[in-house]
Amino acid sequence: MMMKYTFLFFFWCIQNLLSSQTLDSIAIRQIDSLISVSLKLAGQGNYAKAFEINDTAEKSALEKLGRESVGYAATITNKGRIYYFKKDYAESEKWYFESKSILEKVVGTEVPSYAVLLNRLVALYVVMARYEQAETHSLKAKSIAEKVVPKEDKVYTDIILNQAILYKNMSRLESSESLFLELKSIRQKLLGNKHPDYAQILGSLGNLYSQMGEYEKAEPLLLESMAIQEQAVGKNNPGYCGMLINLADLYDRMVNFLRAEECLLEAKSIFEQKLSNREHPYYINGMNNLGLLYLNFGHYQKAETICLETTVLMEKAYGKEHPSYAMSLNNLAKLYKLLRQFDKAESLYLESLDIKGRSLGKSHSSYAITLQQLGSFILPLVNMPKLSNVFWKPNPLLKKHLEEITPIMQFV
Repeated sequence: MMMKYTFLFFFWCIQNLLSSQTLDSIAIRQIDSLISVSLKLAGQGNYAKAFEINDTAEKSALEKLGRESVGYAATITNKGRIYYFKKDYAESEKWYFESKSILEKVVGTEVPSYAVLLNRLVALYVVMARYEQAETHSLKAKSIAEKVVPKEDKVYTDIILNQAILYKNMSRLESSESLFLELKSIRQKLLGNKHPDYAQILGSLGNLYSQMGEYEKAEPLLLESMAIQEQAVGKNNPGYCGMLINLADLYDRMVNFLRAEECLLEAKSIFEQKLSNREHPYYINGMNNLGLLYLNFGHYQKAETICLETTVLMEKAYGKEHPSYAMSLNNLAKLYKLLRQFDKAESLYLESLDIKGRSLGKSHSSYAITLQQLGSFILPLVNMPKLSNVFWKPNPLLKKHLEEITPIMQFV
């Protein structure tokens, strides 16, 4: 008799456990569905509705799964992603870290979901130009992914992609190249050589070779990536425009300014007329390059109009402490130097230099380039008092940079 009751009790426990697991599974599917809808809305710029739907998912996760659960952590991560799309990076970081803390308690650190979250932090820190923190999280995410997923898994390839972009931004071009080549091999094997995701890597690799001065390698990769993208999804999309902008950068470096202008104007037209999107990072980058191109052409009125618009777009997209904003200031400084508006040029060079010093560090090549540009502008004026008195009044901030400038200019 006792054995019968023991068996019934055991059966009751199993039944309740299975019932609980089924309820949890249903709840997780519902939460995942809400998160997907919320994320899609965020990508479309409908942040209010995205937050509203995510709040519903968050309440459901709290009620059915509890605060310390993977489901609740997923809703918190999604909140961070909405803030990321909204460009509120401080809030994004806050919610990512809360999710990170939950995952560490619930599932530990050696699982794919934890590596994915670390990689989201990498993307965030790259946009914020906090490269040391980005690298720390990227290396940890890669180490975890190598243990828990195959190299063909999206978790691993997304981590490799962000790390390649990070090293490119840090001017560690050889490290970036090896990661892009690894990713190219994986995507070709998995997707074939006609897929847009494969085209994306070809474009990134071509752009990297362009920066490295290896133009013979760069051009065929960029042209192939554009052909694949056009055949797969057409021309009226940000991906195709991004490839046009990369190709224009290559032609600019090759001193083929007419072809560079053609590519940039085509990308500009698609964004403005077909996509109605002037805030996309590709559009902002293309406008920056177009302004610089007109500056080099000597079309100063066109250059000023575009450079001023780009500076506004850069500030809105990244804030005033970002290297990309500093880059737009540099372009304006070059323009005003050529227009002999020396007060404006000096102020912009100094602001750009200080931003780069804080965000990138003084050992970064971009800081050295701006310092050299400031030197080539300032030192002739310092040595020509009559010209200085007419056109230029030294800024007190300049004094702290003069000792840095002089040794660099000895090699120019």
